[in-house]
This record gives sequence, C-alpha cells and structure tokens, in this order.
Amino acid sequence: MEHKLALALPGPKPRGRNKHPLLHPTAHNSRKAPRAGSIAPVTHHQTVLFDLPRVMERDGRPVPIPEPPLLDLAEALEAAAVEYGQRHGWKTGTVRSVRQGLRILLALQDTPGAPIRASETLCLRQYSTLSRPTGPILDVLAAAGMLEDDRVPAIVTWFHRETVSLPWQIADELSVWFEVMRHGNMTPPRQHSAYSRAERSPS
Repeated sequence: MEHKLALALPGPKPRGRNKHPLLHPTAHNSRKAPRAGSIAPVTHHQTVLFDLPRVMERDGRPVPIPEPPLLDLAEALEAAAVEYGQRHGWKTGTVRSVRQGLRILLALQDTPGAPIRASETLCLRQYSTLSRPTGPILDVLAAAGMLEDDRVPAIVTWFHRETVSLPWQIADELSVWFEVMRHGNMTPPRQHSAYSRAERSPS
C-alpha cells in the first residue's frame, strides 16, 4: 500500500520555461538520452491477493500510468532498447514505442525489478490509438535478461484441444509420443526417449 501511495503522489514540478532538462530520461517527452546501466532482476516475488486483468483504456481514453518505481532500471532498459534498435535497424518510431511499452510494464509490476512475463505484455494491445509492438519489447527483455517466457507454444495448445475428449489411456499414450516428438532424446536417434532407451538396455 505504501508503494502504491508513493506512485500516486505527484513529483516535484519543473520550473522555468525549458522544462525538458529537469525531466528524467525515462519521462515522457524527455530529450535526454537514457544512459546504459546494470540490469539485474530481483530474486524475490511479491504475491498478490487478486490477479485482475489490467485495464489500459477506459471510455476510449488511456488510463493514467504512474512512473516506474525503479527509475535506474527503467533508464537502463530504455538504453538497452535504443542500443538493440540501432543494431537491428529499427525506425525511430519503433524505438520510441518500445521505450514507452517498457516504461508502462515496469510501472505496473507487482514486484518492482522482477523479470517481466511474456503474458504481461499482452495488456499493451488494448491501446487503440498507440503503437505498442510486443514482439520487439520481448526481444529487448530477452536480450537484457528481464524476460520470463511463459508463452505456451501453439502446437501444445492444439494438441491438448485435439486430445481432451479422448479416453485417458489413449490420451496418456499420445502425450508420451507428443513429448518424444517435441523434445526427443539428447543423442540420436532423437525419436527415442531417454527413458525408453534405458528400459531396453541390458542389465
């Protein structure tokens, strides 16, 4: 609760005509280039009482998002996004959208500084007028060691959908076959599981 209250409190207001030099590099409309820094995800995890879906727009307007609680981490991630975009020939608009998306995801974290799950980036697709490319964001997070890839491969979803109505004996046998076909054995032939090879080996 203290963390949420701190996010809700307004920060110091810039003075003078030129307000941009007082803005943090991760702040919206800042002209300062983010500086590279160390990126080390925290190892603890803050549990929540309710796992509610994020609502990013209300009545057709974006919901206000607070600043990320860890500004140094946000700056380091944005610098990593700029460097990654330069190496891969991204357009300026793509880099800007990735930086905005990273800033939003960091601000919404239940555990500040923890790796960001791939499923958490899906909330950015709710924006109707803003470009939030989740693919490039996942690439930057993976390169920075800040991605927890919890995506389920499409073929796994398809397999469970096709076998859910089968008798459990058949579904169990197919599951073994499916895992062997996907992962196989570490040594040739790939389509023999390590378990089955051990069973056939002479004692």
